[in-house]
Amino acid sequence: MRLFRLIAVCTTAYCIACSPTSPTPAPDASSGFVGFEPPMLDLGTQPWGSRHGIEAVFYNETERPLIIKAVRTTCGCTGIEASEFEGREVRARTHVPISAVLEIGNNLGEVVSTISVITNEGVIFPFHVRAEGCATFRFDPSVLLFDGVNLADERDDQVQTILFTSDSVRIQGKPRTDAPWLDAGIHRRTTGETEIALHVVKRNLADGQNVGRITFALDDPTHPSWTLPVTVTAFNPLRAVPGHVFLRGDAPAEAFCVGSDGGVPQLVDARSDDPGLSIDVNADRVRVARNSGGESDEAAVVWLRDSRGRVAKLLVTTVTP
Repeated sequence: MRLFRLIAVCTTAYCIACSPTSPTPAPDASSGFVGFEPPMLDLGTQPWGSRHGIEAVFYNETERPLIIKAVRTTCGCTGIEASEFEGREVRARTHVPISAVLEIGNNLGEVVSTISVITNEGVIFPFHVRAEGCATFRFDPSVLLFDGVNLADERDDQVQTILFTSDSVRIQGKPRTDAPWLDAGIHRRTTGETEIALHVVKRNLADGQNVGRITFALDDPTHPSWTLPVTVTAFNPLRAVPGHVFLRGDAPAEAFCVGSDGGVPQLVDARSDDPGLSIDVNADRVRVARNSGGESDEAAVVWLRDSRGRVAKLLVTTVTP
């Protein structure tokens, strides 16, 4: 009996639901698509320093208007005039193009940015942009370090080689340096690479850390020049104080020597390639003057040697009245 009642109830409910007079929910006229289409732009591999215009299309396929309350980006590499779009109405069944610029800068590898539109309903709609930044040239190494340069060593100056490689960029002219102890020469290999010989002139170095730069002019439209830092750490077990003296007229100049161990050295020898200089040593001191009637080079180096074989250098500059 219970079974018959259950069947009767179910049958009645089914008939009411299928009756043409039964109420059906009206379709939601505002449920159309809202957002960016396509939702992402892939620019592929792009050279560093390049700029790329972007146009993202924001659609409102609903039956109601929307208002763009804010436009945001997640990366400083993306430039957009947000004020052009903020407060703008996107009418029903319309779309709005949103323009921006992606700057690759000096980024290597993946560059990703998101442009977000926030509507008056508080909903965030993202648009993603990606690119792969690649270098158009390469310096190897990119940082130059000369460590432990012994200023007392009279052998050859320090030389380090940089390799420049590129399929499309060439170095223009001779590199520029901002340090008197730094010089460079260029040799182009038959393989297409460019070899740069970086020359550190020890006679112009100061004791301790010396910092300079070398700048290359390039025919790259995005990077017309490139600068590499150069650091030289120099030391001297025997040091002249001051390390640089000036000769004015017939007046002599004096300096004394100190050892890196704090001891007082005993100078036994002093010499220079400049025949116009007169040099006298006494204990830990040296006196330099111009020979009477003789001509001296404008700049010269006096090498001092103590009883332990340690060598110091004294820079001498002749000042012409």
